Amino acid sequence: MIKLVKQEVDKYDFFADSNFEDRYLVGKLINILADQQKTGELINRLSEALTNKSFSGLFGGEELIEAFETLRPVLIRIYSKVSTDELEDWFK
Repeated sequence: MIKLVKQEVDKYDFFADSNFEDRYLVGKLINILADQQKTGELINRLSEALTNKSFSGLFGGEELIEAFETLRPVLIRIYSKVSTDELEDWFK
């Protein structure tokens, strides 16, 4: 029972309705990765910039979107640990 509860809690996104400061890339990515459509658009822009090919979330592309979205919790942890001064140093 405890294992089931932990699994359900791990699935819950406590920051789902949060909007992070998007002045720096970390916050902007967190906000984008909270939305499947925006995540698909990000992947499309990356694909076009890197390969000159468009990305479609159809026909199995959902798995790639979900893979990108797994970065969100890690980025939230980084965002909570890093100061604004450090972010400024990262992105000049």
